[in-house]
Amino acid sequence: MHDLATPLCVLSRGLFEDLILLYWVSLSGQNAAEYAKSAVSEAMKMISVNLERGQAKLIDRRTKEDKTAEILPKVRAKKEKRRRVEEIARECRLGTVYDHLYRFESLVAHGKSFDLPSPMPEASAQVSALNGILNAMILIVDNPCGSVQPRGVLAVLIGKPRG
Repeated sequence: MHDLATPLCVLSRGLFEDLILLYWVSLSGQNAAEYAKSAVSEAMKMISVNLERGQAKLIDRRTKEDKTAEILPKVRAKKEKRRRVEEIARECRLGTVYDHLYRFESLVAHGKSFDLPSPMPEASAQVSALNGILNAMILIVDNPCGSVQPRGVLAVLIGKPRG
């Protein structure tokens, strides 16, 4: 089971990010709209990178003419600077989750934990962390419109019983 510790840690990091974003989106319609807009912006970023590097082309179906140079500026214009997860976590008072959990998981996810003494918890600890993350996500989804407080999310993450 030791071989699973690193992949589970990487999975935890992704889910921590999703948890922070899910909580933030649940707080207001404005946050939800901003998140939806950022998803479109990220898609435009991916498209523009592939077009700029010649890894994709936009071809007119009728004329078979390459329209990449013409359309690329329009694609670039739809890109917006994305807010960082850390900024969002602080805004919605989940900075502690970001600092203590997400940062640690990021070291492992980005391969920057080699010089740390025993940076990797056992796989069973990672499974427990995943369980906490998923339970916190369920809490948020089951209680829409910002009714969950940050301390409730933290309590579920550390395994305190809800009630």
